[in-house]
Parts: sequence; C-alpha cells; structure tokens
Amino acid sequence: MKNWLTPEKFRELNAGWLAQGGGHPDAVVDDVVALLNEELHYEALIGKFQDRFLATQSQEYHHLAGWLTEMVCHLLYFRHQKNADRILENARWYEGFAKFAQRHSQLWVFSLNHDVCVEIVCDRFSVPWSNGFHDTTVDFCLQNHGSAERLSFDRINVADLNETGMRFPDSAIVRLVKLHGGIDIFSHNDNKEIVALPAAPGGTERIAALAKLYEQSSYHIDGHRAKATNEFIVSDDAGEMQFLRNTLLSGHHKFSKQLTQNAPRELLTLFDISIASFGSVTAIGYGFGDGHINDILVAWMRADRSRRLIIVDPYRKAIPAALDGLDDQVELRQVAATEYLDTLGSIARSREENLKLELGRLVRGMRNNEERTCLFHQACRAHLEAVIPKMATRIQELDARAAEPTQQEVENEARAIIGNTEDFLEFVIDYIRKHRSS
Repeated sequence: MKNWLTPEKFRELNAGWLAQGGGHPDAVVDDVVALLNEELHYEALIGKFQDRFLATQSQEYHHLAGWLTEMVCHLLYFRHQKNADRILENARWYEGFAKFAQRHSQLWVFSLNHDVCVEIVCDRFSVPWSNGFHDTTVDFCLQNHGSAERLSFDRINVADLNETGMRFPDSAIVRLVKLHGGIDIFSHNDNKEIVALPAAPGGTERIAALAKLYEQSSYHIDGHRAKATNEFIVSDDAGEMQFLRNTLLSGHHKFSKQLTQNAPRELLTLFDISIASFGSVTAIGYGFGDGHINDILVAWMRADRSRRLIIVDPYRKAIPAALDGLDDQVELRQVAATEYLDTLGSIARSREENLKLELGRLVRGMRNNEERTCLFHQACRAHLEAVIPKMATRIQELDARAAEPTQQEVENEARAIIGNTEDFLEFVIDYIRKHRSS
C-alpha cells in the first residue's frame, strides 16, 4: 500500500476527483500528504482519519477512511487473484494445522485477518469447515444491463445472531469466524443481514468467485455507472439496486459505536461466549494491539486461573503489557506459525523444506521491501560469482585430459561445484543475515 499511495499519487488522485466535481480541499490534502510522509501502516493511517473525523466531524475524513478501507479490500483481492497459484502451493506448509484439526471433532478459529487462506488450507487437506452462514442463500445479478452473471451468497440475519448465534453443521471440524470482517463477507439490507461467498470445492473456485464480484459487478443508471464508496452495487431479480458493503474493520476504533461499521458486533459477543468453555487459547501472529480483543482475553483468564494463553510469535521478546499480572498463565512460543503447527500435527520436514521455511521467515522479517528484493538478488549473484570460476577451472582440467570428458562427467562436476538446493539455500540465508540492516 505504501509503495502505491505516495504523496504524489494522492495529489494526482485528488486532481482527478476535483475534475469530476469531487475531491478534497487543499487543507485536507496537505494533512493527508503529511501523514503519508510518516510512512504509516495502512491501519494506522485509517485510524488517523477516524481520529480526525471524531474530533472535527468533518465528512472529508469520514470519506477518506471509507475510501482507504475500500482500497485495502481491493489490494487484498488483487493479491489473491495475482498470486492464486502461489497461495494454493504455499498452503502445503500448513499441513500441521490440518493434521491437528483432523484429530478433533471441533476446532474454533477466530481470525482477525480478512483473507481466505484458512479456507484454502482446509480445502487443500480436505478438512471440513464452516463459517456459520447456513441460514439461507440469496442470489444477486452482478449487473443490471446486458447478460448479467449471477452470484450466490450464504446469508444470515444479524438479529438471529443474538438468539441462536451462528449455525455450524456437525460435520464441520474447523469453525471459522472472521471477527474483523473479510474480503468475502458483506453487509446487506442496511446492516440487517450478513452475506458471504459460499464454500467452494477448492481455493481456485473461491478466488474465481471473488474475481467475478470485484471485476464484473456494476450498476448503470441512464447509461452511467453508479459508484459508491466501500461497497459493491449489484441488483436483485427485479433490477433494483442492492448494496454489498465491505465488512473489513481497520483503524483505531473497531466496533466503536461512534463510527458506522459493517461487521456486526455480535461476532465479538460470539467470541466472548465461545471461549468461556475453553481451557486454552492459542494466539498466532497477534500483536495485542486491539483493546476489544485484549479485554475479552484478560477477563477469560482472570475468571479461571487454570486457563492458559499460548502466544506464538517468533519476534516477541516479552509478554504483552495488556496481560500484566497474568504472566503465570501465559506461555510464549518464539517460533514461526508453521513450525508450531508442524509440532501440533507431528509433521517431519526435510532439510530442504526447513531451509525454505527459514528463508521465508527471514525475508518476511525484513520491513523494507526494496532491501528485501535487493539482498536476495545480491545473494544469488554472490553465489554465482563464487561457483563460476571454480566451474571454469574444473572444466579446463577435464579438457586437458587425454580422454575427451563425457557430457555426464561435465554435468557431475558442475553439480558438485554448484552444490545442491540445500547448499544454495544455506548460502542465501547466511548472506542475508550478514548484510541485512535489521
């Protein structure tokens, strides 16, 4: 997001909006540019817009928060669509999760992420899952003109969440609840209903369904395409305009009554009620920056001092301040998620697999994208520079022999000098560790 939304890009976008009769005044633009120069994470930037709206009640900042949330949704979708094959391939690293889940009749997953990766992992390893949307289905036409494609959604009434909660079939092992919304979950009918893309047989189909919504949905009035911020406009069978609002929650005020948000607070209540029966909770990749989640976890731990919270985070050095006074109930595991899940699932990795995972963790831990790419390329170049002279020397020695070297001999010598995949990975890992800035 930071690479795309630069100060120059925002000024360019605003000039286009002004030309269309919209846009923001200079004072707001200058303020946004100042925030962009701070290189904030997108969630922090949305939070700044929300803070300014609450302080001033200026609709400029309310619109900016909604617009940026919409951009985040589209960015997440594009990452899924562009990297679909890679996502499906990388799901294999989460076999430990699947094996662990298959040993249980129920496994609750309360996710704060917005992607569809848990669903893809479950599909890859044939683990039955459900998101609790099993009341009814509803179809929408993606367009109100031409030959309109239809898309089906599972639907649940928000009012029913207070009485019956979400309905998970007995066959579902993984029970997935996205507390902060998802790119495949939408608010409908003035927030009275929540709809979600239905379970599909495989990750490819799920991403394809997302592509239909994100790329084909449009509603035209008098020949002009209608546009709304942070929502899709589709139509019902009668051709009436229907709005599917993004449920993604971000910023500093998740579930705040001061702001209009589309993810139902009833999901947070479900989390609170559900963990009351748990003896342990495992937090994977959670930074403990959401007060509403921390409050529920703290209350759960204090209600029964035998309860345990396991924190899986390779970069965390100490127990979060939010858990002050509860140290004896916290177990800190300074390992990567895949390593922890492999342990749970009793997965034994080969040396090559472990090196690939280690390189992935090392690269992801580098904050600067440019440095990450540059160092990796430098490491590959350094490896080639180290082996090419050795290869040339050895080939000359073979050529100097009385007998002409066979093609197989040349290939064997080259392979011995270059090394196998494991040797190459070790070289790259060592190079990056020595030369990275942080």
